[in-house]
Amino acid sequence: LYLYSERNPCESCQGVITQFKQKFPNLEITLFWDYPYPPLS
Repeated sequence: LYLYSERNPCESCQGVITQFKQKFPNLEITLFWDYPYPPLS
């Protein structure tokens, strides 16, 4: 599974991704993004 986001996942989203990985351990997840979160000002 390729998962794209404009920004890297926040702490809450990372938790959801971790839960997803635990529920589906045989599924390989590749996560990528363009911008850091929180944004660098």
